[in-house]
Amino acid sequence: MATMRLGTHHAILVALLLVASGCKQPHQGWEPPLEETSTRFLQGQVEEALQLVRASRAVVRNNPEQAEQKLDGSVRALERMSRYYLPLLEARERAYDAHRFLYYGELHRASAEIEAVEKILDNVAKEGGPALQPAMQEPLDLVSEAKGAVLASSKDAPDRIKTLAIKLNLMALKGGLELPDDWPPPE
Repeated sequence: MATMRLGTHHAILVALLLVASGCKQPHQGWEPPLEETSTRFLQGQVEEALQLVRASRAVVRNNPEQAEQKLDGSVRALERMSRYYLPLLEARERAYDAHRFLYYGELHRASAEIEAVEKILDNVAKEGGPALQPAMQEPLDLVSEAKGAVLASSKDAPDRIKTLAIKLNLMALKGGLELPDDWPPPE
């Protein structure tokens, strides 16, 4: 009986090791569209918002109008993060996922991710108003090309998705250059 338990334990251990090693396999062979990504720009936006809040606290008693301006700047920095940077990061992540799913032959999942990217970018363009709509046109065109390539099971679909992912990454990294200084407008 003890020998049987020991054998069972060994079998379970071997099975767990095989499962664990098998879990790593789906990522072998696939290379992400872009190895170097960064979220430093988010830290800059957070630091700017915090700095403005601290500055407004320092002047709130002596100069309420100046404090109000600093708070407005802080709100603007946070809105830029929530309405531009974070959606672009999600779109970039989903484009990477689409690229990976396509690599592993999961066309339905790749297509769903591309659809999600399109909805995110449409929303950014809509919420961004006229100031952001021109900047969003190129990535939306890239989404259409990627979507068509995936639906047609085209051999250039991975390259189309890769181009989209790289564009989204660059838009996030260069957000300060892409976004007008007065965006979003104060409400």
